[in-house]
Amino acid sequence: RYAEYAAWGRYFDRALAELEPLLRASPGNLDYQLLRGQIAVWSLQDIDVGVRYLSNVVRLSPENVPALVALSSALALQGDFTAAHDYLDRARKINPYSQDVKSGQQFYDEAVRTDVERTNYALLDSARDLTASGECLQAVRKYEEYLVNVPAPGKVVLLAYADALSCAKNQAKAIEVCDSVLAQGYDYDVALTRA
Repeated sequence: RYAEYAAWGRYFDRALAELEPLLRASPGNLDYQLLRGQIAVWSLQDIDVGVRYLSNVVRLSPENVPALVALSSALALQGDFTAAHDYLDRARKINPYSQDVKSGQQFYDEAVRTDVERTNYALLDSARDLTASGECLQAVRKYEEYLVNVPAPGKVVLLAYADALSCAKNQAKAIEVCDSVLAQGYDYDVALTRA
């Protein structure tokens, strides 16, 4: 019981110190395995270990809603959104009004949003690096891919895109981008870049 209370209080090290000997003494105990898996998700550590324990709990207790939700969360953390969604749907079918399911859905939605943002940032970062290294055509492609995903980029991104276009010798498009920024309101730096 102490391991549960420690985990609920977010004292994960204490919880694990108490839980690990229990798991070694009773490796088949599904309650211990569930708690170990939940701690992995809650602490964002040892996700692979958590998935292993939670998968076993779900295999042996397929209607265990907390295990299904925790496994969904662990898989979302690993970026396996299809499987995460499937486990969340299974939990929802068992108990659609469960607070665990509602929390799991919020976690899943946030994990998907975070993954999209991480992917978009990687595109932007790559475009900036390519521009800095003089690989301007590739940078323009990365910026354009980013702009497809982010419909309302900020002025700084648009100016960096204009710089990459200019570097790639596409002055007409660079001026067009600067004009679109200026249409939102006059800005001396943008006007200077356009010139």
